[in-house]
Amino acid sequence: MDDRSGNYRRGEDAVAEDMARRFLVGESRLRLSPLGAGLINETRLVETAAQRFVLQRINGAIFANANAIADNILRVQDWLCTHEHIDVRLPRLIPATSGEATLRDADGQAWRLLEYVDNSRVIKPLENLEQAAEVGRALGRFHAALAKLDPSHLALTLPELHDTPRYKASLDAVVSSTKVANLTESTETERTAGIGSQANAGARVRHPTRDGDAGQQAHHQTRLGDCILRQVDAEVTAALRQIEARAASIPLLQQAQADGVLASYVTHGDPKLDNVLFARNEDRALCLIDLDTVQPGLLHQDIADCLRSCCNRSVAARPNGSGIPSLSVDAPGHSSSSSIGPSPRGTTQRVSHGAQGEASVLFDLSICRALLSGYAEFAAPLFDRAAVALLYPAIRLIPLELAIRFLTDYLEGDRYFRVTSPRQNLDKTLIQLALVEDIETKHEAIEKIIHDCFA
Repeated sequence: MDDRSGNYRRGEDAVAEDMARRFLVGESRLRLSPLGAGLINETRLVETAAQRFVLQRINGAIFANANAIADNILRVQDWLCTHEHIDVRLPRLIPATSGEATLRDADGQAWRLLEYVDNSRVIKPLENLEQAAEVGRALGRFHAALAKLDPSHLALTLPELHDTPRYKASLDAVVSSTKVANLTESTETERTAGIGSQANAGARVRHPTRDGDAGQQAHHQTRLGDCILRQVDAEVTAALRQIEARAASIPLLQQAQADGVLASYVTHGDPKLDNVLFARNEDRALCLIDLDTVQPGLLHQDIADCLRSCCNRSVAARPNGSGIPSLSVDAPGHSSSSSIGPSPRGTTQRVSHGAQGEASVLFDLSICRALLSGYAEFAAPLFDRAAVALLYPAIRLIPLELAIRFLTDYLEGDRYFRVTSPRQNLDKTLIQLALVEDIETKHEAIEKIIHDCFA
């Protein structure tokens, strides 16, 4: 860390401590430390002499209306408090002494303080089927508890969330742009200089003190990059064809909602495995966390996204055959399904990762059954026959949606998702598409699981 980055970090820490003191007026001793590995909000653990709290700076580039997030959380809290028979726990939003749930620093950045859930842990990957069932129960309890809360009383904190047709339209616009149309004509040297589609490659040239001589770096990229560029072109083309082949399914859920087949409910919006807290020494789910995207939505989108996160048993393999964690977002890692229990695997889908080898992608049916069974214990009454019939299409659609988003971001130069390598978004695209393909090969098995759980 150089002096500039060190000074910046100290400045950030000072701002965080100042905000913590504005929430916790009168606390003489505060200790702040980084918490979690979230990619959106900046999160710190705040420790006083008697308690612990979670302090977060809300990412204004993603969430334009921090006050709407707070209003939604408070409305849900109030609903749960006035319906004491409902056994659902959520981390409480703690207002400042002024009564404000959101405070702003000198730069206008929004901050909030939340309850810290003691004696808890995040499990990743799932270690057994009871944990999978508990994830399903946590989401099922959440949906059932809020089923009678009018979703129109909540704001849309992320209006484009799960708007798959909109994501597809964005991808189409990017593909038809001159920049992407001429991708095959760009050299890796041009892309490294910021002329082609990879903006983060240009960033390397702009930091010669960090990466060495800029000229040598550009030459290195040209020499090593030509092969990658050819492969990327072929893979992008293949990915686009796979997406286009499934285009008819993209508006399915929105159309069902427009036709009155599916109703809007209060949804979590991001019920991935990372957002389920378990008891420290038990396989018992305590609560869902990360409530920024609690808003009106479809139950199908929530449960399908939860299954995508938990059932994706992707394994990336290096050329020498050694296992490494999947590059797919919030995939449970590289543990085999044998740690979960017997699972009818079928044929796993394999996708190329260029120099990194191939990735095996598997939608784990045992996890699917356990999770859906736990979910249905609480949420089955919310699904009539028509809604049940749309569960499999939703399970197939959500990873396709994510593939569309990753590919769009890749072609636009990695503007949205944080990446650590130039082709990471493309790798994630290919894994999500392989997951879709594996789900399709297991169509009948997944439909049987759905029938067994919701009959």
